[in-house]
Amino acid sequence: MKKFYFLVCFQLLFLTVSNAQYSLPTENSILFSGSGNCADCHTGNGDVLSLNGVDISPPTYWRSSMMANSSKDPLWRAMVSGEVNEFPALQDTIETLCTRCHAPMGYTEAIYNGQNTYTIAQLREDPLANDGVSCTVCHQVKPVNFGQQSSYSGNYIITDDS
Repeated sequence: MKKFYFLVCFQLLFLTVSNAQYSLPTENSILFSGSGNCADCHTGNGDVLSLNGVDISPPTYWRSSMMANSSKDPLWRAMVSGEVNEFPALQDTIETLCTRCHAPMGYTEAIYNGQNTYTIAQLREDPLANDGVSCTVCHQVKPVNFGQQSSYSGNYIITDDS
């Protein structure tokens, strides 16, 4: 049964990741901009960011990556749901901890705006959070604690001066 469950989840993940037809978000927040805004300039056009006519631009390769799909990954969502099922009193804590890495734009924006939690329900309604670990997340993380244990498990630093 576990093997079957894994195969079904893997197929769902493959379909999610391989479907490049979805449009990238172009929303903006106080801290972040959707990857669709980055793709406007950073996508290959046959000449620029192309090799032998093949688009090799960062957004093209990123959009099918685990980073781009971190918040949409059905296996991850199922794991979070399983944890919440087992420990329902800790739902907000579990979801906040998990979204810190899997939906960093939504989580970071929520904390920046004074919230103490960021839930899966909020993530589902947030186009930027569903952009996963996108361009503006990585390009805004401060190098202050890189490589130190204090930076692990989503303890990155992003401020509004980036």
